[in-house]
Amino acid sequence: MKITAKQIAYIHTLASKKLGWSNEEYKEWLMDNYNIDSIKEIEIAVAKRIISDLAYKDASQRVDKITLKQIGYIKYLWLSVDYERGNNGDTLLSTFLKNKFGVHCIEDLSPDQARGAIAAIKQMQRGYKRGTHTSNPFVLDKNGNEAIYVYLADGSKLLLSLQKTSNNTDHGN
Repeated sequence: MKITAKQIAYIHTLASKKLGWSNEEYKEWLMDNYNIDSIKEIEIAVAKRIISDLAYKDASQRVDKITLKQIGYIKYLWLSVDYERGNNGDTLLSTFLKNKFGVHCIEDLSPDQARGAIAAIKQMQRGYKRGTHTSNPFVLDKNGNEAIYVYLADGSKLLLSLQKTSNNTDHGN
């Protein structure tokens, strides 16, 4: 999918307002880092990387910036509550941070917001351990392996084990 209008606007805001770059500096940075001179026809995944790179540059210039240690810790904690298990990059984490703190990526968090994110993710972890958090689809099968329920067209559900067997097939045991 192609870049969205919101992403284009946000990239331009980051470059011109947050970083204070001229149009020439911005185009030079795009060429040096992505070998492109315009973002209008790029894919969404590339746009996300550009946003992350520009936000990181902005965060590195801020006095009240999140630390690399906090970034690593938040990403580490997030893996335990990310039902996609990181298969979609930081998309779910970014959505969580946007909804909770109004930032577009982890690097935009202030140190206080980072502490809030850590506390919120730990609260989510406690909910999973107590079984009160319903968005985590993973359960344990009778052998103690991670499993997931698959809902079939007839309304029934089937428990599939995520434990790989020797021939890499799942048997739901």
